[in-house]
Amino acid sequence: IVALLKKIHRSLTEKKSGFTLELSHLGYRLLLELGQNRARAYPAPLNRALEFINQNLGRTIAAQELNRVAGLSQTHLNRLFRRYLRSSPMQFFIGQRMAWAHHLLVESGRSVKEVAATVGYDDPLYFSAQFKKHAGISPKLLRDKRKKAGRPKSAH
Repeated sequence: IVALLKKIHRSLTEKKSGFTLELSHLGYRLLLELGQNRARAYPAPLNRALEFINQNLGRTIAAQELNRVAGLSQTHLNRLFRRYLRSSPMQFFIGQRMAWAHHLLVESGRSVKEVAATVGYDDPLYFSAQFKKHAGISPKLLRDKRKKAGRPKSAH
């Protein structure tokens, strides 16, 4: 948490090009970390996997990569995820990405294409289909509902 706060402070101080996107990503990672710290303690391999997932939401990760980080076989890691999080590792990863995408769609003025790229999808149409499958609403419809509710766009 301290390291993330330092990165946020550095980004706010330096204000390099694209810093708002970096701040959004760091802020989301901070929220995830705070949520995990409030949760019950997990076994160390599961904590390593969760930290790796949260640090890599903006790109695609392979199951083998996650297994290596956790230091466990795929079967054992799947068992831990099911036991503690009631999800497979990849379902959890996709859920975290979609939660981040939802946050970006609601809280930023970014286009669906930009949000898709930010959360690691090269194809905005595929992202939209996956988002709708996960959230039950398309990114465009979510954004339209937000506009109808009169919620102003923030400058994230």
